[in-house]
Amino acid sequence: MDATPQLGDHLISPRPGFMHHGIYVGRGRVLHYGGNSTPGVRAKVEEVTLARFASDTGFAIVAYKDRRFPRPECVRRAYTRFGEDHYCVVSNNCQHFVEWCIVGVHKSGQVANRAGVAAGAVVATGTGLVSGLAAIGGGIAMAGVAPALAVTGLLARTIYRQNPGQPKSERVARRIGVTTTAAVSAFGAVSAFGAVGATAAGGAAVAAASPAIAAAALGYGAYRVSRTLLRRVDKRPLDALPAPAMV
Repeated sequence: MDATPQLGDHLISPRPGFMHHGIYVGRGRVLHYGGNSTPGVRAKVEEVTLARFASDTGFAIVAYKDRRFPRPECVRRAYTRFGEDHYCVVSNNCQHFVEWCIVGVHKSGQVANRAGVAAGAVVATGTGLVSGLAAIGGGIAMAGVAPALAVTGLLARTIYRQNPGQPKSERVARRIGVTTTAAVSAFGAVSAFGAVGATAAGGAAVAAASPAIAAAALGYGAYRVSRTLLRRVDKRPLDALPAPAMV
């Protein structure tokens, strides 16, 4: 799996349950977001040896058909974030960092692939709560509101979590996503209120949970569309970036 990396290469190294990402900066060194690399130590963008990055699992080089920035500029961009300690596994992880350095887009395929699963888990949580409330014959109002609160609150803390390390377009897109989810959830909760009071226990759960499912789907769709349309916000002149930190 190992090869000879070039300046600005995107390197990946297997870890239990995920792939760790870094950018090769030359001289046998790698810049990476050290999240989960050392238990108990606050994650930050740091420079390590290639041997330490590869650990006992080795590394591979990610191929790019198109790079937005030349290799030296990718490295320069990486150093502008040296020492940053805003790591978040969902919204600002090691892959987000490397993709931003090379193509200028704050993205993580690992997170995107799990987004639907996370949304489903949130809706399932709300649905379970609704079933319990309806089964005991009480909390009719809460049965309509609970899924909306569950969806909005949990997605805001996971998929749409704000982080200072994100570019402006990503932060705005996430606000749009969570706002859309909240608005659709609130409207759905009001609509479901009457249905919950007029149906049996099983029907109540379905009536109250359906708007929450729609809210999660529409909110995520709004986030993805907004992120695509707003990426031009990040296309600022290269000289507008701060000077790289000296290490």
